[in-house]
Amino acid sequence: TDPSTRRLSRKVFVTMAVPEGTNAAISTATAKIDCQAPLGIANIKTASGDVEIAQAREMEAKTASGDVRVGAVTESLRLASASGDFRAERCSGRANFSLASGDIRIEQAECSVTATTASGDVVVNRFTGSAFNLNSMSGSARLGIPIGTTVDLDATTLSGQVILPEAAEETTSPSERHTSVRVKMVSGDLEIRRV
Repeated sequence: TDPSTRRLSRKVFVTMAVPEGTNAAISTATAKIDCQAPLGIANIKTASGDVEIAQAREMEAKTASGDVRVGAVTESLRLASASGDFRAERCSGRANFSLASGDIRIEQAECSVTATTASGDVVVNRFTGSAFNLNSMSGSARLGIPIGTTVDLDATTLSGQVILPEAAEETTSPSERHTSVRVKMVSGDLEIRRV
């Protein structure tokens, strides 16, 4: 810092080497957060800074406009954001999202997913959790559900479309898994496809 102005005179980079499983509580305004070590509990708060977490057992993040990218969360995930986007490779345990206009994209969700959005879209390329619940105004949802999964569907939309895969051929073998999908939207679309 510059003692005469009490302001930062240049960019500041903080690097910490920590053991695997370390708990981290990080709060910033605009600084970028990049955690490459597998964490235990990650508690993140930022205004506009982007967040990158390689892996965490539990994670809670609150952001205004910063984007959040995660490699894997193994037990519990909670995210609240105004306009930031969320991206994850894998989520297990349970996941809860509250977003205004940000989008959610998960490659593989092995957990129950609950999401509330205003205009953000929700995409889960491979969903194997027990329940998917979405409340949205104008956001759309796209789910990839593996073949052999029985789906209990309850979808309500005012002006949007519900797009379902073609009916599977009848078989005597029991379903591999069961999931429930509950979606309430005003103008968004819901698409479920087989993967």
